[in-house]
Amino acid sequence: MGKNLITAIFICIKSVFLNKVDYPNPMNQIQFSLGQHSLRFKLFLFFKIYFIFSSGYSFLLSTAYAQSPTLTSSINEPPQIAIEKKCVILLHGLARSKNSMGLLADYFKSKKFLVFNKSYPSTQQNIETLSAVVGDGIKDCEEANASKIYFVTHSMGGILVRQYFQSKTINAKIAAVVMISSPNHGSEIVDAFKNKSWFKWYNGPAGLQLGTAPSSLPNTLKPINIPIGIITGNVSSDPWFSYLFKGPNDGKVSVESAKLKEMKALLVVPWGHTFIMNSPEVHNQTFYFFENLKFQNF
Repeated sequence: MGKNLITAIFICIKSVFLNKVDYPNPMNQIQFSLGQHSLRFKLFLFFKIYFIFSSGYSFLLSTAYAQSPTLTSSINEPPQIAIEKKCVILLHGLARSKNSMGLLADYFKSKKFLVFNKSYPSTQQNIETLSAVVGDGIKDCEEANASKIYFVTHSMGGILVRQYFQSKTINAKIAAVVMISSPNHGSEIVDAFKNKSWFKWYNGPAGLQLGTAPSSLPNTLKPINIPIGIITGNVSSDPWFSYLFKGPNDGKVSVESAKLKEMKALLVVPWGHTFIMNSPEVHNQTFYFFENLKFQNF
């Protein structure tokens, strides 16, 4: 094809500018004189050959694209964009169920997170045993090929995360934890009623471990190397327990008890313990912390 194009161009130039065409013939060499032809004929011949040249060039170009893997790939295939799969594990509190975290689950689904809203028998076993649910959640996220793993916990759920990582290696995919009203230094309610039969029956062995004494389980846990954001309330959902607290509290956990030395940020909102996880502000601030490792406007 390339040799034919060169011949066509050569003929075009000679015909128009030299007034003659030398066309090779197998039998003999024939010379055609164009000196007597009109300019119109010469122009017609020029543009005819130009058309042949243009068509041939386009053919060669399309052939080159078709035979080049790099070019066809860039033209026919859209660029591949890696989509990050974020996974959030939700852990409810003492004497609650995963239904209490339902609005949080819906919120993070709307943000395109993989959501695992875990359930565990919070009143039937101690904290050490219950903390295995943390590992179950991590396994769920990994099996879903998540690239990042987050936790949102309410009340005792945060203690389970801290307990689990006392002896377990922190997965590199774990990006952050937001603890909502976790009794990180215990609750005064446990101190007051731990010896009552009704309290033992209702809260089980794990509930009895959540006192404020230095020897209580929450106060013996070592810091964990995960970015932690803490949200807690300062409006009581249980005013009949208010006399047990010396400072701001949400009805079950004081603001001071919720704090951790290793926390990245603290947010106090006007909500009580029982329904604080349903607050739209808490939802938005939790998502903001996951993205920025701080709370908005703080």
